[in-house]
Order: sequence, then structure tokens, then C-alpha cells
Amino acid sequence: MCEVSVIIPTANRQERLGALVELLGEQLAESSEVVVVDQSGEPWRGNQGVARGHAPIRCRYYWRPDISGLTSAKNFGVACSCGDVIVFIDDDVRPQEDFIGKLRRFLDDNPEFGGVCGVEVKQLNSRWRNMIAECFRGGPFRDPRSYINQNYKRYCGTVVATRLMSGGLTAYRRQVFRSYSFDEGLIGYCLGEDVEFSHRVADKWKIGIHTGALAEHQEAEEGRYNTKEKFLSKVAGPVYLFRRLYRSEGYSYAWLVWYMVGVALEAIFSSAKNFDLAPIAGYLAGVRCVAMGFRGCPFIDATRDMSV
Repeated sequence: MCEVSVIIPTANRQERLGALVELLGEQLAESSEVVVVDQSGEPWRGNQGVARGHAPIRCRYYWRPDISGLTSAKNFGVACSCGDVIVFIDDDVRPQEDFIGKLRRFLDDNPEFGGVCGVEVKQLNSRWRNMIAECFRGGPFRDPRSYINQNYKRYCGTVVATRLMSGGLTAYRRQVFRSYSFDEGLIGYCLGEDVEFSHRVADKWKIGIHTGALAEHQEAEEGRYNTKEKFLSKVAGPVYLFRRLYRSEGYSYAWLVWYMVGVALEAIFSSAKNFDLAPIAGYLAGVRCVAMGFRGCPFIDATRDMSV
């Protein structure tokens, strides 16, 4: 076994890999490794090794275009890794100083915690979007991550207990994967795979957000929130999560309906603000996808059993 395995799932964004792998090399001990799972159409021709000073850091590269989706790539990376602590980093995330060390040390010092994630700094702060989320995300859909990300300095580097962790800047103990794996019914790069996994893990382990471990999400600009695909996932993803997780926990469908009202308002406001009908079209496509039992949904395998 090695100390830490950092898994980077990526698809068609190979230009980001070199800088990220080099950055990780500055934070990793010699006994750690980087595992890249590349689902791109062509293999990465970049540097597959990283170095810390004069000591090479092990970097294993797997070109697997046959693997479909983020969850399958993560499960494959776990199976290929050797670390006692497994860290997932998205290819558009840039961890700040000692990011991985802070997550690893917290898990070392707190054996009751199965996982911990960092804070996403420089996150897009849209006041009207935050107001809609605050009003319409209740019950199982209440998500503390945005507030913590935007106000992390108030927590003075402490760890905030939660049931939801952000998947692209997260560390788990290897023991967690003896009981849990990522849901491969989610077949694309979609909204909610991190929520689905961390919610199940929280049934057995404590998990939390480390407000002293900071990372920058380079894709956190306004445009990424206003696409048709994003709003399709904002409809279909929560319905999938409700059916798979929340319904069995006794939550009322009223929470789901109220959440969808909020997403509809967000789609309308986004379309009006940007003079673009893509958000509304995505919302309607999501409703149609749900009505058809997720058949044809680009990121949900409708043939799989949705029970936990």
C-alpha cells in the first residue's frame, strides 16, 4: 500500500492534465501516486511523470475510452490504486498549498470520519441564484456547500460535518470502498454523482467539509450554469436521487415539487438575463426525460435498478 492515491478522471480535456499533475507532484510524498483515468478519444501525449525535487512521483496513466461516465472512471481508478487515502481531483480543479496534506492529516487524526472534502474558492457568487436555492431547496435538497464555500473564512479552518461533499476535491479512506462504490447507473458527466455517493457513505461514516483546505475551480464562470445540458441535469438528477435515496427515507414528494418550482424559476431568470432559451429548453427536456422513465437521458441508465 502507498500513502495517498490521487485519482483524476478526465475526458477530452487533456490540455489541463500536465499542469495539474505537476502541481500535485509538489504536494505528494514520495510514497504516493497519481492515477489518471482518461476517457478521451485519443490518448494523452503529455508528460506522464511528476517530480518532487529530484525524487520521481509515481504517475499511472490509463487510456480507457471504453469506460462510460464519471462514476465508472472513479470506480476503475479506485480498483487500480494502492493508497490508504484516496483523493479525487477534477481536471479543472487547482488545489492550493498543502491541500492534500490537510485532508490526509484530518483523516489520520479523526478515525470516525470516512471522508472529507475541501472548499471551492473563487466560486461564482450569483445573488439571485443563491436566493432561489435558499427558498426552494428544503428537506433532502438542502445543500450547505455553496454557503460554506462562499463564507469559508468564518469557519477558521475547522471541519463542518455534512452529508454532502463535492466530488472533485474529496478524500476518502480506502475502507469506505469495501462497502460502497460509485453508482454506475449515472453514465455521463452529470450533476449529483458526488451527492449520491457521499449521502450513502454518511449512513455509516462521519463526513465533512474542511474549510482550511482550499482549491480553485477554474470552470466556475457564469456560462457553465446556463446551458441546456446543465438544466436538464438539474431536473433529472434530483428526481433520480429522490427515487433512489430520499423516498425510502420518508421524505414527502412535496419537497421534490417545491425544488422543481425553484429550478423552473431559475431557468426563466437565466433565459431572460442572457437572452438565451437554452435554460428553459433544458428544463423542459428534463421534465420530458423524467416522464419517459429516464429513457434517452444522456447521463442516466434507465435499465438499471434504482434501489440502493
